[in-house]
Amino acid sequence: MAKRGSKKSAKKARVDHLERDIAREIGRFAIIVTQDKSGGLTSLRVPVDDLVDTMSRLGHKFVGFNDNPRHRADLRGAPKFSGILGPMYGGSASEPWRYESTRAYGELSR
Repeated sequence: MAKRGSKKSAKKARVDHLERDIAREIGRFAIIVTQDKSGGLTSLRVPVDDLVDTMSRLGHKFVGFNDNPRHRADLRGAPKFSGILGPMYGGSASEPWRYESTRAYGELSR
């Protein structure tokens, strides 16, 4: 039976590998938009290869990769996180993915 640590290491290696592939393919950045307590919107531009670590620091747990066949091809394979909406289409295949808190999404969708 595999040790628990080795299972986590294998998952981390797979995530790292997929993040590098994603960074090469869509290359560059994701935009994270949240709303602070005063109601103002905050936006972060994050390199895709740092996305899982950045989201973790913001309190959003990595939960897998988007594999919804109804989503645009350029969004499939993008990481998904708990407590945040996304990945969302950025306007063109070369634009960054967007991730938004529900409060930010509500504000931006008015």
